Amino acid sequence: MQGARLLVIDDEPGNRESLTDWLSPLGYQVSEATSGAEGISLAQTQRPDVIVLDILMPGMNGFAVIRALRDHDATRDIPIVVWSVTSEDVSNRVHGLRVGADYILLKSKDLHELEEVLRLTLGRRKLAPAAESGAPAAPTAMSASGLSYDADEVTVYRDGVRLNVELTPNEAGLMRCLWEHRNRLTTRDDIAASVYSDAQNREGVSNEAMDRLVGRLRQKIEPDIKAPRYIQTVRGHGYRLVPSGQLLTSADNGQMLTSADM
Repeated sequence: MQGARLLVIDDEPGNRESLTDWLSPLGYQVSEATSGAEGISLAQTQRPDVIVLDILMPGMNGFAVIRALRDHDATRDIPIVVWSVTSEDVSNRVHGLRVGADYILLKSKDLHELEEVLRLTLGRRKLAPAAESGAPAAPTAMSASGLSYDADEVTVYRDGVRLNVELTPNEAGLMRCLWEHRNRLTTRDDIAASVYSDAQNREGVSNEAMDRLVGRLRQKIEPDIKAPRYIQTVRGHGYRLVPSGQLLTSADNGQMLTSADM
């Protein structure tokens, strides 16, 4: 996508060269990092629009890089596409999703799949208008109150005004899942099946990974992250998206919720 900033983290010069040669003519601004540590540093200073990451690297492997990126405020929301020979192994793919990767692709000389994933990822982030005009898109009004979601446009509205937030693919998948179950319980199994394409059963995704994902989404749509009103915790069961923002009571839910539970 024209003007998009992409960071490639891979210790193999040939792999970096292949990606740069393929993606630069498509309009990407490609930066390269030769190690995990260098990649983290560049990600924090450059704030790329998407990261392509190898797993098998000396010193700091790709899984450790993902954890570090997700733990830092400046990089926690940057989409990460794993492009690695380790992706052939199912356990590695699941582990990559657990620690915070958005896509897991098998490294190949044919880069068409990677190109398409990057296009979809950046399209969901609505990067093109900002990249081409140099200014953020203006909020769009919607005739509604409370919270609403346009899944086709990956756009969240609050009190009729579009929020200027960019959802990662996993955050968008979670928002879609919650919206489809709005005002009803959304279980962890629902989230696992809807959001994590490589996890066909509940054991495929950890509770910690889901909690982190819910926390990131709350940071983007809740007016007060310490007292969330829209994504409410149903203790011991999952979550419930309440578009009106009305807090659940024990009568509504069968279980009392406290601010600590949310």
